[in-house]
Amino acid sequence: MRRVRPAAYGGWVAKAKRRFFLVERYIPSISSSSVKSAARRLAETSDGSARHLITLLVADEETCLSVFEAADAQAVETANQQAHFGLDRIVEIELFRASGRLPSGGRAESSEPKE
Repeated sequence: MRRVRPAAYGGWVAKAKRRFFLVERYIPSISSSSVKSAARRLAETSDGSARHLITLLVADEETCLSVFEAADAQAVETANQQAHFGLDRIVEIELFRASGRLPSGGRAESSEPKE
């Protein structure tokens, strides 16, 4: 299996088996300090099967979103259970950035036309 270094997030991942997932949480009255603590626990509980990339709090919407890189949704669910951070839904996503989409394996595709 070929391993690559993702351009956007650092770290080594197996190119053929990594995918991205969004975790949705609807949590009334959660504080930013609680979310920060939970995000720290997510990073600490990583066993390599799911990697927490970022968590966003939309306080006015009582919504908390997290992005993971993992082989499957079960690995993401397990990571959240280990971190004691409840969730409402897990969906597979594609990541984009200004220079292009981040496909499986996390490498950004060029947004420039091919010649």
